[in-house]
Order: sequence, then structure tokens, then C-alpha cells
Amino acid sequence: MGLPGLKSNSDLAKYSLLKPGAAAAFRLALRNERLSADELEAVYWSRLRALLEYTYRKTRYYRRRFEEPGPRPDEIRNANDFAGVPVLTRQDLHDRAPDLVSVDARPRDLNRVTTGGSMERPARVYHQRDVSRAVPELNELSPWWP
Repeated sequence: MGLPGLKSNSDLAKYSLLKPGAAAAFRLALRNERLSADELEAVYWSRLRALLEYTYRKTRYYRRRFEEPGPRPDEIRNANDFAGVPVLTRQDLHDRAPDLVSVDARPRDLNRVTTGGSMERPARVYHQRDVSRAVPELNELSPWWP
């Protein structure tokens, strides 16, 4: 089946009950592993562009950053284009944490988390309570997916 630890379809079925979306993520992983390098790269850039377009539409921070000189999300097609994407810094986390939260997020659905503070002062970030990762399909495949 391609993923270590997954011994049968019944394992996937049981796991899917605990993690909705696991079956779809598994099928997508199987389909993508058969792509050529060029096709896989196209999928990668398409998905990355979609993520950047989402941040542009949904966060005040990235909307402002993408309006500065440099590529807009819909212009990113390869590594050269991506090199111009604004980098999120630790200082940005300190100064702009609320602006990094999606405009669709409801404050009561957010958990505020801080880093350990090994770099002078802790940085704060927000996590939506019912979303454990930005890339949910990878989370759906754990523990098999690194």
C-alpha cells in the first residue's frame, strides 16, 4: 500500500473513523506517488500558490505584505518567483500576531500558544481549536507519514 504501518484496507477503515479525511488523503498520496517529477512539481507549486492566495485573501498581514513590491500569489509558478515572497520573521510574530489570524476565524475558536521563549521573549501564535495543522491531509496520514 505504500505507507509503513498500514497493513490492510481494514486498518485504513478503522483509522478513518478516528481521523475524518484519512481515506481521501491516502488516495491522493497514492495517486501522487505515480506522477512524474514534472507533474509532481506542478502539483506542488499549484498547492503552494493556493495556500498563498488563501493567506492573501484571509489575513491582514499577508494582504499588506503582498501589496508591497514583489510577486503576488497568483504570479508564483516556480522557485525564482517564490524567492520574492515576504518572509515571516519572529519580530512579525511579536508585532503582528493578531493580523496573521484568518478574518474568518472566530476568537472563541482560537487557542493562543506561546513558544518556549528561548530567544529572549516568547512569540505567540494562534491555533484554531478544531484544526491541528495547516496541511491537514498530512496529519490525516500520521503516524505513517513523517
